[in-house]
Amino acid sequence: LASTLLAVGAFILECIFNFHWLAPYRELVSLISLSLFALFVGLVIVVMIQNLFSQHTVTADSVRGGICLYLLIGVFWAILFEFLSVLDPHAFVLAGGAESRDARYLLFYLSFTTLTTTGFGDVIPGNEMARIFAALESITGVLFLAVFVAQLVNLHILHKTQLKQNS
Repeated sequence: LASTLLAVGAFILECIFNFHWLAPYRELVSLISLSLFALFVGLVIVVMIQNLFSQHTVTADSVRGGICLYLLIGVFWAILFEFLSVLDPHAFVLAGGAESRDARYLLFYLSFTTLTTTGFGDVIPGNEMARIFAALESITGVLFLAVFVAQLVNLHILHKTQLKQNS
């Protein structure tokens, strides 16, 4: 119920933001909407982590769940980057001084290049908080992959060991 309320609230505020209703409060509406979206996605991530790491066998669903979780982590960081961008329009800078018309897609791109530690260098964190968030995201991406793969290998070995003991 909480996740549904967060998602619906964020969606309604996003509609208000995009249709320019309450124009004088545009920044505030954006910050509240992004906060609700971040809470919603964060809650989904926590539930998925609990589900994935409580499984006792490796299945195709657990692998697909891990992939979805990895992608959701990237979306979560993109939302946080956009939140920072609303607070400080100079939080992220395009290399060479170029400008982008839609920061949302640019920050989504930045999030996934950071999460995968690709880092093309065409979008640069422009302040200390943005740099900290980018570093935390890259650490999250690397640690998630290491822990998730280790969990899959562990479950696979455990399952094979149990099969040998039972036969």
